[in-house]
Amino acid sequence: MGFMSDQVPAPERQKIMAQQKEEVERRIDELRGGDPLPEIEGRKVILVDNDIATGSTMRASIKACKNLGASKIVVAVPISSE
Repeated sequence: MGFMSDQVPAPERQKIMAQQKEEVERRIDELRGGDPLPEIEGRKVILVDNDIATGSTMRASIKACKNLGASKIVVAVPISSE
């Protein structure tokens, strides 16, 4: 999991992961009406977020796109923290 595995104890990581999963599911329902993601295997994907604070949601999105076989992933965001 990158930086989290070195800095955050396992119980806290599990809590964060559960919260992120819940947030992803909420967004799927809100933004796509519960519809599944479009087929992205072999396709270029552009992930857009209006603001990245911690980056955990974007990292999860990137990982999901990789797992679904996206050929290229571009992240676009106008504002982020260091």
